[in-house]
Amino acid sequence: MSQLDLAGGTATFGLLRNADYYLRTNLAQRFRTRYPDVRIRLVGQNSAETAQAVASGTLEAGLVTLPVRDEDLDLVPPARDELLHVTADAARALTPPTIDDFCSVPLVLYDAHYATTDPARRQLNERAQLAGRRIEPVIEVEYLSSALALVSEGFGDSVMCRAATLSDAMPANLRAVPFAEPLYDTLALVRRRGQILSPATREMARMAWDSLVEHESGPHGTAERYGQRLHLPHRLQRRDRPDHLPGHRQADTSSASGAGAPVTVSGDPNTEIPLVGGGRLIVNEQRPSTGADAGLKVNGIHLVLPADWGGPQEYTDVFLRSARRAAQDLCERRGGELESLTCEVVPGAAGDVVVAATTVVLFRGRRCVFRRGIWPPTHPAATRAAIYASVLEEGLMTRVVPQLGDDTAPVDL
Repeated sequence: MSQLDLAGGTATFGLLRNADYYLRTNLAQRFRTRYPDVRIRLVGQNSAETAQAVASGTLEAGLVTLPVRDEDLDLVPPARDELLHVTADAARALTPPTIDDFCSVPLVLYDAHYATTDPARRQLNERAQLAGRRIEPVIEVEYLSSALALVSEGFGDSVMCRAATLSDAMPANLRAVPFAEPLYDTLALVRRRGQILSPATREMARMAWDSLVEHESGPHGTAERYGQRLHLPHRLQRRDRPDHLPGHRQADTSSASGAGAPVTVSGDPNTEIPLVGGGRLIVNEQRPSTGADAGLKVNGIHLVLPADWGGPQEYTDVFLRSARRAAQDLCERRGGELESLTCEVVPGAAGDVVVAATTVVLFRGRRCVFRRGIWPPTHPAATRAAIYASVLEEGLMTRVVPQLGDDTAPVDL
């Protein structure tokens, strides 16, 4: 499309609140420079609001994060960015938190006006519900910058997209770590279902897409595009502070979280940490040995599971029953077809038993493969199955695009 094709008209386009973190240069500035005779309307404070405006016809198209209500929308997801747990507490940044850990600390959350519809908060609330918990922030504000200022002062923890951690919005004393079960902001271009865009808005959408891909392909990109990793560090690090590096520990103590509460772990023998859902973790376990091996038998870490979780076979059986029901329900709701759901033992470190679950779903004309470890367990089998199905659904809805041409390659979720 040339500049001569846009001699007038208005481009109406909705944006998510964090658009500046992904669009390297100002979208309005670039568009206006190229098409000076076209008027521009860029609106939207939150993805839920933008999606609703597009569905109602108030806006022609927009860039949002998923999930949003999509009954009347066509979605094309170009990229996704990981949501991170943000804290000023060094101890809480040592290991990726579970959703139970997250619910157990004071929270400072933003987008207060959209608390029930904001995509990130919807995902967090759904995860918490599956774990039998509720997210109840001690402070709610409208803007990310306000939330981060409060987190920096120690009033609580929060969440933010990885792209924002590389911006000036990130206070120097904060740490950001991934969740134990990863969460993502999935970016998507949306339009009203079946609507033909005006030339100006179509060009605005194309320019937003190109700007996003250009940014994410560059050195400061943080997202993944169509499941292909563009630039995603394994773990966010504060390069100027060696004590922020993964694996750093003080000489004689470290910290962990047990049953949702911070626990100081010393070097003392047989230190026990209670786990959510029962069971316990024994650190520096030392037990007397007899016979030829008389003395002490030492284990660095010994995981003791609740008796009612059973062994690997019993746990896997319960998981399969629950996960198969959840996957079949998912396929019925989303228009997919469950081809298979199986579990297998895979090689583990030091001969440990590791069980992985693999699901194959036919969705949007593509064969999609989803694989995750389920043993050793982190939750009761039925809860783990619900989480597994929830992550599967997120992957199907945000990472699978309709088959193009002769592309028959399976989609790895």
